[in-house]
Amino acid sequence: MASISSVASLLLIMSEGGVPIYSFPRTVIEKYKEGLLSALVSSIIALNREALGKIGDRITIESSEGSFYILRGRKAFYVLMLREKMESDKVFLLLSNLAKNLDEVLPGGEIFIVDEELEQSLVRIIKELVSPAKLPDETLRRIAQDLFRSILEKTRVVPEKLKPYIKEALFPILVDKSLVEKERNPIKRLILSQCNGNRDIEEIARIVSLPLDRVMLEIKPYVNKGKIKYKVGYKLIFK
Repeated sequence: MASISSVASLLLIMSEGGVPIYSFPRTVIEKYKEGLLSALVSSIIALNREALGKIGDRITIESSEGSFYILRGRKAFYVLMLREKMESDKVFLLLSNLAKNLDEVLPGGEIFIVDEELEQSLVRIIKELVSPAKLPDETLRRIAQDLFRSILEKTRVVPEKLKPYIKEALFPILVDKSLVEKERNPIKRLILSQCNGNRDIEEIARIVSLPLDRVMLEIKPYVNKGKIKYKVGYKLIFK
């Protein structure tokens, strides 16, 4: 079967409890981010427990940065993230083949220890089918935010396994959206366009490439006039 090369971005192997076993390529993702993405995906798996109850079951999750293809194997969950659209049947055929081979080398039981010998076996099998391209840090951040928002939309509460990765934050909401078009100052217009309730004040500052204090100063007059309201919510801690 032909390999997925530059299209693929990330492969995650997770235990049923959501514990990360392995991610590939290793240069793409640090342990903290591996744990964060695994917690996000396992929370989504928990919401789709009926759809992933048996070996071979599969689901697809869409995000602004691509699609997640999740397959339940015999010993683990296998998650392949692709940044470009592909036929799901072809992707799952590849993922099923990958899972079948990886299930053979993963140890049994609840605890997985990936030593050097096991890692070499995993890499050899993965490289035969998948060769993910490097995933930019900002892309990882957007993927994580997308998944987190989709979880909150469905549950309205933060899953327990995600609590180590979140904190409270302020989310500005522009009450009168017509102000974006009326504002002639390009910096203020850009800031206002981001005040949709989905992005917290720190994320907006990062998007517009301005210091947090400057963004809050620009927003303050609108807040004083009731044109922007703040809501308190949760955001991911992305190290």
